[in-house]
This record gives sequence, structure tokens and C-alpha cells, in this order.
Amino acid sequence: MKKNIPLTPEERTEALKRLAAGESFRAVGKALNRAPNSIRKIANDPKALEEIMAERERIAGKFQKLAERLVDGITDQQIDKAPLGTRVLASCQAIDKAELLRGQNRDKGVNIKIAIVTDPRYRPDMEGGNVQTIEINGEEVV
Repeated sequence: MKKNIPLTPEERTEALKRLAAGESFRAVGKALNRAPNSIRKIANDPKALEEIMAERERIAGKFQKLAERLVDGITDQQIDKAPLGTRVLASCQAIDKAELLRGQNRDKGVNIKIAIVTDPRYRPDMEGGNVQTIEINGEEVV
């Protein structure tokens, strides 16, 4: 580990990029062979904080564009073909994002009930077997 040697401009840039991406002071220090406190010092500089926030916004913008492309490109046929587990996870993520955007409380739990039945002996109300249902917060979605 380098001691008492200031970070080079390249190291500073790399450290700020890594911090913006969510890496810890320790992880950035290890990657650059620097002490975590050295990384913390540069991150506490107001100009560095501005750079970190600008980089985070740039990264968030890339993810926003990617998410829009993915969502806009999904067809009903693709949704219908998706495996049950994938559909459950996707629906939970969509609900979570919608509530987040509406400013609703994200700390509440989501109750998910899944019934996958292939044998009619276990469901007397079922005639041919092979029933798949998904319930989220008491509302059947599939």
C-alpha cells in the first residue's frame, strides 16, 4: 500500500468512478492499493462529491434508458411464454417500482401466494389438472 503519496489524477478519477458505482472506501482502496482513509478524504471534498453525484446520475440515466427499451419491447406473447417464476418476479418488481414512483411506503411486505397444481386429486374444484395461479396482496394476477 502506498503511504503518504498523493493520488495521481488518474487514481482520483478511478476512485470517484468506483465510489459513484457504489463501491466502499475499502474496496476502492484495495483496488487502487491505497488506504481506505485516503479514499474517504478525497470523497469528502465538495468538488469530488459533485463529481460522484454527476457520475451516479449518468449511470442512472443509462439504466433508465435500458429499462424503457426493455419494457417498451415486451409483447403480450413474450409475457405469456415466460415461466411462472419469471412472471412472479417481474410482477413483484413492477409493483415495487410503481409504488416507489408514486411515493408509497416501500417498507410494507408483499404477500405472494402461488398455487401450482398438476394433480386434480389435490384440488376437488379442478377438472383437468395443471392449474397455475398467482396472487399478490390478495388479488389474482395470473
